[in-house]
Amino acid sequence: MTRRVLASLALLVATGACGDRTTPDEPRLDSAASAVAPEIPETPRVASIDIGLAVDSGGRLLGGGTQTFQRPQTLIVGVLTQFVDAGAPMTARLMQGSRTIESVAFLAGVPDGSRSARAHAELPAAGSLQPGDYDIEVLLGEVSQGIRRITILE
Repeated sequence: MTRRVLASLALLVATGACGDRTTPDEPRLDSAASAVAPEIPETPRVASIDIGLAVDSGGRLLGGGTQTFQRPQTLIVGVLTQFVDAGAPMTARLMQGSRTIESVAFLAGVPDGSRSARAHAELPAAGSLQPGDYDIEVLLGEVSQGIRRITILE
């Protein structure tokens, strides 16, 4: 019985020692995936548009996370860009239907290591808005990057 145990143990050790050997010219599974993966294009774009009431000293938008505002004195548009050069021209438009109420030019922020940046635009005309639905459109250069709908309450 001990011979069978020793023989089985020897077979197990030999199989384990030789089981994961590859030849140097044989590709590894993890290197094959990166060799065929296409490069993701770095197209300049606006990744998010947020609306708030103020910006703190750290550049964070305050009073946002909603689309409904009680007669604000002003609105701040917070924009997160990706793959956009610092200082690129941007525009925030406050509109009701197809009528532009206010258009504010601002510049893209300085990108971090992941090529993302934050920028803010102030819309002071929001303080004179009547109750109703409005749209805020953000443009990068002359290309629309998205529209956020907001509601002003009494």
